[in-house]
Amino acid sequence: MLIDEMRKDHPELTDADLSTYKISQKVTGGSDLVILLSLQEKMKDELVYLDPKKPRSATDAEVAFINPNQKKDMPLVAKKTPYSDMPRALIFRDSFANLLVPFLSEHFSRSVYVWIPLIDERIVEIEKPDIVILEITERFLYSTLYSDLQD
Repeated sequence: MLIDEMRKDHPELTDADLSTYKISQKVTGGSDLVILLSLQEKMKDELVYLDPKKPRSATDAEVAFINPNQKKDMPLVAKKTPYSDMPRALIFRDSFANLLVPFLSEHFSRSVYVWIPLIDERIVEIEKPDIVILEITERFLYSTLYSDLQD
């Protein structure tokens, strides 16, 4: 698990307690690959929802940079918690991370989610995170091969 790997360098990170969530499920007509293959009628996805029983600690935060690759439908997200002793995280991501944001954010003093499928060293220098995560699906792996050519 992601938290297990980060805990090797940051033992202060803890697991989420599932008892603090209300768990529900919903069957949908499929997403992503199912839609691309037009198989919504034949394949279904079962989504699991974890709704916190008490309000989340993470709230919106400001950022000191503009994402040079920002698109209207790909927002820059920044969160902060009152846990100043926790590490700071910078997450470069794709749409797969949308559902991770509220959960990951609870583990860091500050977390910034940049919607680009590669690590931008300029943003790393500005944010000065303790942890950098690159979360991308396989179809974006090619972008990591050519990132040096974009400068």
